[in-house]
Amino acid sequence: MMWCEDKIHEDDVEYVRKDLTIAKSEVEELIDSLDSLPDMVHPKTGEDYKKMWKMAQNRIDHFYG
Repeated sequence: MMWCEDKIHEDDVEYVRKDLTIAKSEVEELIDSLDSLPDMVHPKTGEDYKKMWKMAQNRIDHFYG
């Protein structure tokens, strides 16, 4: 029984890893497309959207280390 539990866990980890890889590539594409847009500022916080997406990219890069 223990082997089955370990196998299920390994399969789940691989499934999540694939999803994260897809999400990472989608975020990278979005960030690349933002570079071609004019500067955009959030109306309430004044934060630059490009800066926020770059911060998200840095966190993803840190996660994948």
